[in-house]
Amino acid sequence: MVQKSLVQNEIEKQASAVVQKQLEAYNARDVDTFVSCYSTDVEVLDFPSGELICRGKSFFTARYRQLFEENPRLCCTLLSRIVIGNRVVDEESVAKDAQDARVHAAVIYEVIDEQICRVWFIK
Repeated sequence: MVQKSLVQNEIEKQASAVVQKQLEAYNARDVDTFVSCYSTDVEVLDFPSGELICRGKSFFTARYRQLFEENPRLCCTLLSRIVIGNRVVDEESVAKDAQDARVHAAVIYEVIDEQICRVWFIK
């Protein structure tokens, strides 16, 4: 069995906490709290292509503000979570409302200094 150091445990705890905070803000459609979890120069990428979806907090904020306004019943359900170091891998199911078809995805979050700096979407 591999034993983690106290430092490693703290890094994983902080990474998981910020990802959980943004998930809760996403479901509450609280754009201010949601974007506060992300770094100023956040990058959102497609996986595995690496194609840049968006970069920078101002673009990111505008994108999610519009998404939240247009989808008042938007809901993300966490199916599973793996935390390794400063990376969090969430398996998620997202729907715009109760009747909407759900989108199944995995998301990798990279956390530095208690902020999400990079995100990869796997669909």
